[in-house]
Amino acid sequence: GVDALDDAAAKALLARALARLAGLDAAMLTPRSALSGKAADRTLRVSGDALTPGAVVKALKGLGAGKLGRVTVSDGGAAALVDVPAKRADRVLAAVADEGLPAGWGLEVVG
Repeated sequence: GVDALDDAAAKALLARALARLAGLDAAMLTPRSALSGKAADRTLRVSGDALTPGAVVKALKGLGAGKLGRVTVSDGGAAALVDVPAKRADRVLAAVADEGLPAGWGLEVVG
């Protein structure tokens, strides 16, 4: 039988196919920070109401993010972006799955 792809796997497969059709190099597809472009970092986007840099730092450190750089708040406090080393980003995502985030907050990797 045919195994169904989950949403993330389907998106990744489509991205690779489109990149190949466009003639892009595989190195160009390396995940990297959306803020700095560094391949060793990932950009986390936190969403919620009235976010502040201090609240975001406190929550992410509590989830194992360790030392964080600049937190950029946007969308009138509805979103915040911060770079985290890739290994720590994975740790944070795993902790979110286990422990969750403050009520009304969301977290995604955007780069």
